[in-house]
Amino acid sequence: MQHTMYYLISPQPHLLARLAQVADFAYLTQPLLWSGEEYDLERSDFRACFNSVIKVLFLDTLRRDWSGQPDYLTLFSDLTASEAYFDAHWSLQRLWLEATRQDALTEARASGSLQTLRNTGSAWADEVFEQERAKPA
Repeated sequence: MQHTMYYLISPQPHLLARLAQVADFAYLTQPLLWSGEEYDLERSDFRACFNSVIKVLFLDTLRRDWSGQPDYLTLFSDLTASEAYFDAHWSLQRLWLEATRQDALTEARASGSLQTLRNTGSAWADEVFEQERAKPA
């Protein structure tokens, strides 16, 4: 069976400093979230394989999407689509999506706790909860 895994890709501090100096590349200073389907296997070698695929595909996408920018060669003249290059310049964190907002609202409704979510200190949140309470069961 498969599930969706999420990957948070962040630049290493030394790359972040270089990217911040180039306006066209400011987008890459923020963490990026990728996702992919993985098998429900707990073997660490499978996780490492999936991580490798994400790393290489990220670099390939970077090269394809950004190589036309004027400062690309200044920043990435030595870019190779390899796990070693990725690890030298970015970090990868695997994340599970525990629940979506809608999943949590549905569970709060089913458990009855949605009725207690009032006066949260956020008018917007209170409105969301009120709208959810108003929906037919």
